[in-house]
This record gives sequence, C-alpha cells and structure tokens, in this order.
Amino acid sequence: DPRHALLTHPGTNGMMLPVLVVGGRVVGVWKRAIKKKAVALNFTPFEPLTVAQKEAVAGVAERYGHFLQLPVIVRWQDVP
Repeated sequence: DPRHALLTHPGTNGMMLPVLVVGGRVVGVWKRAIKKKAVALNFTPFEPLTVAQKEAVAGVAERYGHFLQLPVIVRWQDVP
C-alpha cells in the first residue's frame, strides 16, 4: 500500500526495512536482536492483525529461531 511507503523505506534512499508479509501482502515491518541466549523479533504491523495471522507469524518466527539454533522471543509493537 503506497501509504506505508515511508514506513518500509524511511530514508527514501532505496534502502528497505525487513517487511512482514501475510497472505502475499506487506502488512508491517520487523527487527531482530540476537542475544546470547535468544533472538528477539519485534514486529510492527501497519494495521491490527487477527489472532490467526499473529499465530502464523509466530510459527514462522519459531522456524527462524530453529535455523539460528536459538529460542525466539516474539514481541508486537503498537500499530503506528
């Protein structure tokens, strides 16, 4: 959605933040912080997500943690 362009490309310099895609649609951005004992994934959706959508994202986050061989901490930020 063009109204979220500045949220995905904040510097308008061609650099893009990691995006959260649900159902083939960009619905937010995310950041990770790798700690010694876990990886924290902070998701910021552009609009409220359903419980099912959040559960699907959490499932993929767990797979990512498995790939990194670290437990995952999933955090949801307020919708901007």
